[in-house]
Amino acid sequence: MLNFLAEVVAITASGALSPGPLTIATIRRGIEHGWKAGFQVSIGHTIGEFSLVIVLALGFSKFLIFDFARIIVGIVGGIALAIYGIMQLRSISKDDLVHPHENYDGSSVWIGLTFSIFNPYFIVWWATVGLKLIADALTYASFMGIIVMYVAHVWMDYAWLMLLSHLAFEGKRLFSEKAYRLLLVGLSLMMLIFATYFIVDSTLILLAQT
Repeated sequence: MLNFLAEVVAITASGALSPGPLTIATIRRGIEHGWKAGFQVSIGHTIGEFSLVIVLALGFSKFLIFDFARIIVGIVGGIALAIYGIMQLRSISKDDLVHPHENYDGSSVWIGLTFSIFNPYFIVWWATVGLKLIADALTYASFMGIIVMYVAHVWMDYAWLMLLSHLAFEGKRLFSEKAYRLLLVGLSLMMLIFATYFIVDSTLILLAQT
């Protein structure tokens, strides 16, 4: 069992610690709201991810790595990222930028969910690399093994995203207001870069099929 848990942690690190849209969004939310933003992003991420794990455990992995699935997820995800990036750019010009909005809790959960299930590379990771964890878990203890595996996996997501958001919040004090706004512009532009990449990559796959 300890060997299995060690395998889960080692393989998890290759996905959880990789930079991506969810990482950028967590830093962006963390700058304003601290570790709570990371916690709530993680909740949304967990809702989407655990649902995906169950789907894969039921044997649907072959459908999720088809080009059609990647195209749909990539385009929808790219559009969602683009909308978020543009909204963040617009918010930077507001005078109350430094003051958190009271209704951010739901937004952070929604960000965690959306930026997970509409990230084609997140889905492909679970349908390929992560599939070994699922197979080993089923062999180990059927669906109870899935629960054990996922708990051993997901704590790293919570720890990492909460740490990032906390460091982002604490680091805000190092910036002047001008530098702070420039940082937010940079994070928003990175989100738009990811959005463009998702859409272009999905479009190229689509064109290759025609």
